[in-house]
Amino acid sequence: MHVSSTTCYSRRLTRHDAGRTTLVYLRRIDGKIDRLTDDVHDLKHRVTSLEGQVASIRGDMAAISLRIDRIETRFDRIERPFDLVTSPID
Repeated sequence: MHVSSTTCYSRRLTRHDAGRTTLVYLRRIDGKIDRLTDDVHDLKHRVTSLEGQVASIRGDMAAISLRIDRIETRFDRIERPFDLVTSPID
């Protein structure tokens, strides 16, 4: 069977084009992976920041609770001498 040179050239061109197309897609995928990696890195920083802020808020709430407890104690001491304490309703 005889294959003309034109047929061989078109097969090479097709293989070459397929290789180029594959490289184009691989480069696009690589670029997308790079962007995703950057996004994940940014999200990790943001989550770490949020964790720090939540820990700070918890500390602030504990301090406020302690201050409220002290104010309540002081208020009770003020009410007793003046007989301002009411009995709980049953």
